[in-house]
Amino acid sequence: NTWVEVSTTLGASERQILTKVVLPGAAPTIWTGLRVGFGISWMCVVAAEILPGPTSGLGYLIMYAYNLGQINVIIAGIIVIGLIGLAVDQGFKAVEKRWFGWRGLER
Repeated sequence: NTWVEVSTTLGASERQILTKVVLPGAAPTIWTGLRVGFGISWMCVVAAEILPGPTSGLGYLIMYAYNLGQINVIIAGIIVIGLIGLAVDQGFKAVEKRWFGWRGLER
């Protein structure tokens, strides 16, 4: 709010306020929302694959291996799901550190 008032005082147009103040100020929070949203969506996709109906995917593979009693395949599937989630989250963090490092938030 203070940034908008300052930019208005300095004579910025509404378009300049939006593109130079509001969007850059909101971008880190938007990025964090995307990161959290991916985590939730990844869980939902895997859970949906476990339900009857799908014939492919890691969730299907785990359920298929469960029905056959292949514990090693189940464990491997769980590890792959975790590694994919971890890799994508690390990618989100790397982009956040590069683009929004000015925030000074180290995790």
